[in-house]
Amino acid sequence: MAECLHLRPEDARRVPWKNGRGVTEELALWPHDASFERGDFDARISLSSVNEPGPFSPFSGFDRLLIVTRGAGLRLAHGGDVPPEDVARLRPHAFQGEWPTRAELPYGPVDDFNVIVRRGSKLVDVETLLLAHAAELGAVPLAIGKPAGPSPASGDALVHLPEGQALLHVTGWRWPILFGPRESLLVRGVVPGDVLSVIPASEADAATGAVVLVRLADA
Repeated sequence: MAECLHLRPEDARRVPWKNGRGVTEELALWPHDASFERGDFDARISLSSVNEPGPFSPFSGFDRLLIVTRGAGLRLAHGGDVPPEDVARLRPHAFQGEWPTRAELPYGPVDDFNVIVRRGSKLVDVETLLLAHAAELGAVPLAIGKPAGPSPASGDALVHLPEGQALLHVTGWRWPILFGPRESLLVRGVVPGDVLSVIPASEADAATGAVVLVRLADA
C-alpha cells in the first residue's frame, strides 16, 4: 500500500542557488541518500522565489520544468535564435539544463515550483489541475517531453497545493489527508491502477484552487 509523507513549508531544506542569486526550498530528492551538493541525485523537486531578473544556474545533463505558482508569470530567454517566452501562472514550461536561461520579471516577482531530472534516469510526468477538475488522478508515470512508454511497476507521486486547502485520498487508504497552502504530500509506492483523489476543502477552494501533480518512476 502507498505511504505518504506530509511536507510543510518548515520541512523544506533551504539550499543556496548554484549561482548564489537566491535560495531553493528543497522538497524531495531521489534517491533518498543522494545530495544536491554532491550532484549525485537523479531527480529533485523544489520551490523558489524569483525576486529580480537574472540568469538561471546551469545543470548540464538534466531536464528542467518550471511552474509559476504565485504572480502573473515571468519571461524566460534560452539563448540562441529562440525568442523569449512568457510563462503564465500554472502553465508548465520545460527546458534543458544546459541552455543559457535568463529570467525577466515584466509583471513583478514570482514563486515557482521546480522539477529537475537527470536525463534518462527517471520517467516523470508533471501537470497542473484546477481543483474543480482534479477529482481522480490516475497514477501512471510518463516521460517529460516524450510519448508514454510501458507502465512501470511502481513509483512515487508528489501533490503540491500552492494555496487553499484540499484532501488527498489514495487507493487503499482508510482516510484522506488534509493539506494546506504551500504544503505537499509525497506518496511513495504508487502502482499502476492506483488512483489519487483530490477533494477541495471548501467551495472557495473548488472555485479558485489548483494542484501540481508530479509522478516519477525509474526509467
